[in-house]
Amino acid sequence: MRFLIFCLLLSQLSFSQLFNVPKDSAFVSYVEDLPATIAKLSPKEKNSYIYLASVNDVYNYFGYELYMKFQKFDFNRFHILGSQKCKQCLAVCHHASVNKNCHRNVCQFEWVWLKRLNEKAFTIIAEQQVIPVSDKLKKAIQFNYNDTIISNAGNSTKAIWVTHSGGDCHARFKHEIVKDNFYPIILLKEWNYYGGCCAGGQWDFAIEFSLPEGHYEYAKMEFLVD
Repeated sequence: MRFLIFCLLLSQLSFSQLFNVPKDSAFVSYVEDLPATIAKLSPKEKNSYIYLASVNDVYNYFGYELYMKFQKFDFNRFHILGSQKCKQCLAVCHHASVNKNCHRNVCQFEWVWLKRLNEKAFTIIAEQQVIPVSDKLKKAIQFNYNDTIISNAGNSTKAIWVTHSGGDCHARFKHEIVKDNFYPIILLKEWNYYGGCCAGGQWDFAIEFSLPEGHYEYAKMEFLVD
C-alpha cells in the first residue's frame, strides 16, 4: 500500500516537473487565476493563441471579477499568453522533441496561461512601414471583421497588414510588427494614445512588412495609453 502511494506521488511530481519547464526564456510563471475554458470567443480568437496585454483584455474575456483581481498585474513589463494544450501530452509524450507518439486516450485540451517578459518574448521585424490605405485595400477588408493580412503581389517576401483601430476623436496610434521568439506567431502591437476627446473615432491603417520564413498565425496586441 505504501509503495502504491509512493508511486502515485512520484507520478504527480514527475507530471508537475515536466509541465513546468517550457522551452521559452521569456517564461516567468504559470498564471493559475485564469480559467481553463473560455465561455465565449469572438471570431478573431479562433487562433491557437491569445495574448492578454492589458487589464482591459482580462475584462473582455473573463469579466469584472478577474478584471479587479488583475489590477496590479504589471502589463508594462509582462503579458499573458494563453494556448490550448493537452496536459497529458506535455507531461508524457514530449512532442517538443523528436517523439511523435501520443498517449492512447483522446487528448483533452484546455487553456494554459503563461506570464512572460515582453523584452525577451519578441523580436521587431526590421523592415516595415505604414502605407496609405488605398481603395484596393479598403475593398479587401470590406467584408472582413478582423485584421486582414494581404500578400504583396509585387514582392513575395512582403505582406500588408490592414488593421482597424478605434479610440476618441483625437486619439493617436503607433504600430509595430514583431515576431514571437518561441511560438509561431507574428503580432501587430498597437499603442492607442488617449486624445482627451469625448467623441469616438475610427481609422484604418496599413503596414507593409517583410515576411519571415515559415508558417505563422497572426494576432494583435493593443496597449491603451493615457
